[in-house]
Amino acid sequence: MKEGVACRKECLVSLYAFSEWLNGKPIIDSAVIDAVAYLGELSNLEKKAEEELGKGNESILIFDGKKYLLIVEKNIGTLEEEASLSPLKVITDKEFMFIYPNTINGSTGQYSKVIKMVRRKEIDGNGQDISTFQVNSNP
Repeated sequence: MKEGVACRKECLVSLYAFSEWLNGKPIIDSAVIDAVAYLGELSNLEKKAEEELGKGNESILIFDGKKYLLIVEKNIGTLEEEASLSPLKVITDKEFMFIYPNTINGSTGQYSKVIKMVRRKEIDGNGQDISTFQVNSNP
């Protein structure tokens, strides 16, 4: 992945990690579901990110060179259950891969990029915001 990012070529990454593998292939049922990915219009995904932040869940909004993707760090029952409860499209494919930010989407020729990271602020003992990063770029 490091080489792909360095030369700006397309670099696909998996949304989920797997705890078990067999013959070099992941065992799908061993997927570690620690996030949920949503697809949709930018404005709807931004609203969802703010809604999730209100529940204490951090997220990252990505444009993959073709579509917008919101990845929310949160604990859920199952992806299918989350999909049944959400008005947004939930990616239920545990083998889903997306274009890593700052690499080129080979089908569109556009760069994948982070649009926004929605994170809780870190406040020090003096009430000062000590958050270490802020990304807000225009799509």
